[in-house]
Amino acid sequence: MPPLLLTHNSSTLSQRESDSQSSTIHDLSYTAHILVEKFYCLLGQHPSTAKSQKSIAECVALLRDAFSSDQIDYAVSWLIAHHPATGSFTRVAHFIDQALKEKDREHLVSELESRKTAELESQRLEERRLEEEGR
Repeated sequence: MPPLLLTHNSSTLSQRESDSQSSTIHDLSYTAHILVEKFYCLLGQHPSTAKSQKSIAECVALLRDAFSSDQIDYAVSWLIAHHPATGSFTRVAHFIDQALKEKDREHLVSELESRKTAELESQRLEERRLEEEGR
């Protein structure tokens, strides 16, 4: 919580904290607007103003819940790839955890495959070295 100033027996935010909070809300709203616009663009939809505003508010809530814009962006793309018939940004909030878990799994599988490839290459090099030593 930002520090409070006591003025005439009432609690108010300091001007600096108020400006900072206003700037943060503006930044979150702008980021949410971009993500929501991408979501509906990928779906080929043109939502009503009310639906767009509701979606932006839902996206701001996700950002405030400590999801990064990159995580939300990934969830948007994942949702449309896996559930293309979806028509509402609300589904992003519903599926974001599942999308991020799958992303982590994919990253882990990719990492394991890279290690396996490196180990195979190392074995091949060792076999070649032994062959050349034997000659």
